[in-house]
Amino acid sequence: MSDDPNSAASSSSLGESSADAASFGELPPADSRPETSSPERSSPETSSSSSSGQRKRRRRRSSSSSSSGGSGSRRSRSSSRSGFRKFKPLVIPTLLALLLGLASLGVWGWVNAPPVVPPPTLVSVLEFNEAELPPAVRARLKVATAQHQQVEGNDKSTLAERGRAWRLWGEEFLIANLWSQGAACLQNAAALRPDEWQDRYLLAMALRQSDDLPAAKTAMESALALMERPPKKDVIDRVNAWCFLASIALKQKSPEEAMRPLDKALELDLRCVYALFERGRLHFQNDRLEEALKDLGAANRLYPDSAPIRALLLDVHTKRKNEFAARQFTPRPTTNPRDAIAPESPDRLLARVLADDKPSK
Repeated sequence: MSDDPNSAASSSSLGESSADAASFGELPPADSRPETSSPERSSPETSSSSSSGQRKRRRRRSSSSSSSGGSGSRRSRSSSRSGFRKFKPLVIPTLLALLLGLASLGVWGWVNAPPVVPPPTLVSVLEFNEAELPPAVRARLKVATAQHQQVEGNDKSTLAERGRAWRLWGEEFLIANLWSQGAACLQNAAALRPDEWQDRYLLAMALRQSDDLPAAKTAMESALALMERPPKKDVIDRVNAWCFLASIALKQKSPEEAMRPLDKALELDLRCVYALFERGRLHFQNDRLEEALKDLGAANRLYPDSAPIRALLLDVHTKRKNEFAARQFTPRPTTNPRDAIAPESPDRLLARVLADDKPSK
């Protein structure tokens, strides 16, 4: 063992540097490394080169660790890309199915959307001379006119309220025998309330009095179609509607066309004198004497004092050459002239139909 103090100092410095290197994990401990054979102290150049080598080694280790981390992130990105590639063929069909579903919903909503009903076109009421009306009728008409203007002037009035106001106004015109004005009002009421049969029923009578027979027929047919809907309306109103259609056909010189409504009326009521009389007359005109005798006999039993029925029965028996039966129906003065076999006048129908001012059930 040498007693040189310089060698002792160099050995101590080497021990300290090896301990520092061991603390950073760079070098193994000094006692595990082979001792250097050079007894001389290391120069400053040697120590600086060793420290620079240590720094280079640190950089290489840090770069290797960062490269290992980057490779991990690259592996995760590559795995996500491989997962996307796996589901990529399903993306376009899914989007197409979604778009097709939305399109089908749109088409379904468009097809099943409620139709847009345009507002009905109303007709104007012709002017009339109020001075020619009776005072009572003029007063009633004035009240109905004011009520109609009040409803029409209210923006919140519903179609049903407006239709009722037009109908009430038209009723007063019918009572005043102002058929054209009444027909205009009832036409507007029917346009505003398409499900009300009474508006068309009264419109048909007004048009018939105005000699507009085709329009009257159309209006009554539409009213009858509404009356036949379940629950069907009162039998009397339906019978009168069929008799009305028969009277239109007879007035238009279409006797064969009148047979069907007469049959329909008698299917509903066998005691309908008008239908019995008119059908019996048609049978007589076509030489169907037995059928004529059957219908006219039933009408005569219901109204034995009716002069038109008795006169037609006389003609039937005379044509059948039954003088004994004909003498029973010789003309005689009647104490109770009946007009029941003719269609009722519009004002009488109006009074009965509007007695309650509600649709028949």
